[in-house]
Amino acid sequence: MWELTSVVRTPLLGRMDRAVLNVYGCTDIQAVYDFRVQLDESERYTWSEDIRDEVLARLLEPNQRRAAEERAQVAAEPPKVKRIRIGV
Repeated sequence: MWELTSVVRTPLLGRMDRAVLNVYGCTDIQAVYDFRVQLDESERYTWSEDIRDEVLARLLEPNQRRAAEERAQVAAEPPKVKRIRIGV
């Protein structure tokens, strides 16, 4: 069952979520909250599954693009030669 501290914290968490969604350009998403049963059977005040899936999908695309850019940059760099000193 939910705790009183969860109910008190929810307005603050909602404002924080809104700020983060705005920063990532998800200004059109209206987050819907509810107490939901989790996999471990605990209850948690969280987004609906549809909202969560939409946010994750939107974050995944730029993440994959950046990862591809980083891989291309590493592939374009000349290999690093490791120098070994023999003897002193």
